[in-house]
Amino acid sequence: MDSAYTESRLTDQQILDIIQKSRPSKGGAVPADLRNRLGATHMDGQYYFTDEPFIIEGAKKMIGLGYGILKLWFVKADGNQGGYRFNSDWKLSREMTLKELAQHPYYKEVFGMPFKVFALNINEGYGRASREDQTQTLVRIENEFYELTKYLLTEYEKRDVTFILEMWEGDWTLRGGTGTGSRWKENGVPEDAPVRVKNFIDWVHCPSERC
Repeated sequence: MDSAYTESRLTDQQILDIIQKSRPSKGGAVPADLRNRLGATHMDGQYYFTDEPFIIEGAKKMIGLGYGILKLWFVKADGNQGGYRFNSDWKLSREMTLKELAQHPYYKEVFGMPFKVFALNINEGYGRASREDQTQTLVRIENEFYELTKYLLTEYEKRDVTFILEMWEGDWTLRGGTGTGSRWKENGVPEDAPVRVKNFIDWVHCPSERC
């Protein structure tokens, strides 16, 4: 381990002392922009309070709680968006683009709310296809990400807002889920693991020069 790193490390007690000193109840200052440093994920809740579409109701609750950062699932589907099913009629299709998904009335309403940051979980385009099939998929998904980014930059250019395009737990996505069959340590590494890894690398790293 780097000696400079070990020498600069704080002890547990030093860390606790800093935390104690920074507590508002101990006189620590609360940052003026605290709400823009705090956020939460809204996805797949098991209850609802109103008859509003679930994604909209939850986003409003987040605002009421004082959060300035909102993380959402941004996934295509056939029919309803599974994580936001209550009181909702999404009418989604797998054939729609990511840009079209961002233009959906439910997302449009949420994006119009006064959050500072939207983190969008996207896993579109990664799969366990053969190298030949994956190459075609990468071209399509690269274009979709490009058009989505361009749309967000132009549609919300007059707002001080940040959109983060991300993937949640990519290690499990690469394994194929979180079920027992995806536990390689217990069940062994599948034969197509090298293809999955290469596909995942290509998915993460845009292959085009325009990136």
